[in-house]
Amino acid sequence: MTQDAISQKTVSDLEVGRVHPLKLGAEKFLALLSALRWTPEEFAQATGLEVPLVYRPSGEPREDVVWLRVVASGTAGRPWPEAGVLPVPKEFVRPGSMLIRVEGDSMDTGDDDGLRDGDLVLVDQNLRDLRPGKVFALEILGDGITIKRAKKTKRGWVFVSDNPAGPVLEPDEVNVLGEVYRKISIREVK
Repeated sequence: MTQDAISQKTVSDLEVGRVHPLKLGAEKFLALLSALRWTPEEFAQATGLEVPLVYRPSGEPREDVVWLRVVASGTAGRPWPEAGVLPVPKEFVRPGSMLIRVEGDSMDTGDDDGLRDGDLVLVDQNLRDLRPGKVFALEILGDGITIKRAKKTKRGWVFVSDNPAGPVLEPDEVNVLGEVYRKISIREVK
């Protein structure tokens, strides 16, 4: 589901009150949340409207999880379209956390410590100061989001892939979004 599900006319009708947001239908309402970058809970808090369960990502609300929006894929290419929200255990979530899906193999080390295609990473947007050896989510200016490790060299900072075949990026090519502090792996059982 993308923001394309909402037309400019629908946005205008919402703004002037001709259309009630909860009368949009599930697909358009979830596209509206995606465009606003809000979870159903954030929408309810901001508007004072109770969001029916049909508009929630899955069934009954749970006290042990926080719904985090997946903001992008961490690749050197295009950002991944937003895909709603996913549940993350509360104890993993920090203030300023965001969730990014890993795409590609540039951070795959071939063992369980590496970041593989399809993994999700939690990024702390409050930790933007570079530290050697730490993994960061980076926005490649004009090209999307990637996940790389910070490395201090004699010339200054560079961002490297854990996979030796991956690229090395210079700091003037990127904007630091935050430090990756946890991965969530969803792997097929064989």
